[in-house]
Amino acid sequence: MFSSPIPPPGASDGFLLTAERTPNLRGAQEAGFSPRPPDLEELKKPADVLVVFGHHITGLFSGEALAGALGNGGTKVLLSAKTGPLDRLFDVVIPLAVPAEKAGTFINVDGIRQSFGRGVDPLPGVPAESDILVMMANSLGLGSGETDAR
Repeated sequence: MFSSPIPPPGASDGFLLTAERTPNLRGAQEAGFSPRPPDLEELKKPADVLVVFGHHITGLFSGEALAGALGNGGTKVLLSAKTGPLDRLFDVVIPLAVPAEKAGTFINVDGIRQSFGRGVDPLPGVPAESDILVMMANSLGLGSGETDAR
C-alpha cells in the first residue's frame, strides 16, 4: 500500500502561486495515477508494506489518530526530506533530496512539460524519490517507465 497525501489547494497570488500546491500533479495523473489524500480507515488495513511520502499526512490527522492507524503490523516506511514527529511512527525513515538537489521533468499546471536542473548536489547517499521508486520497481520486476522518469 502506498500513501501519497497531497497538500490542499491554497490561494493563488495571480503571479507565481497557483491554487495547486502539488508539484507535477498533472504529470502523475497523465501517468495513470490518482493522487488523493488517504483515508484513515485505509491506513488501518493490514499491509505487508506501507510507504508514505513526506509529512503532509500530519496535516490531515492528529498524531494520536495516526499512531493508532499505523499500528497494524507490516513494515512502515517514510520517505521525507525533513525530520518531524511522524518519524517515530515508522520502522524505516529514508532521507530524500530536497527540490534544489533534484533534476528531472514535470508537467506544469498549463500542461506543458518542463525540464529542470539540480541547483546543488545532495549529500552522498541521499536519493530523490524517483530513484527510490525505480529501485522498488526493479526489485519487483516492474518497468520504471520513461527514461526521464528517473
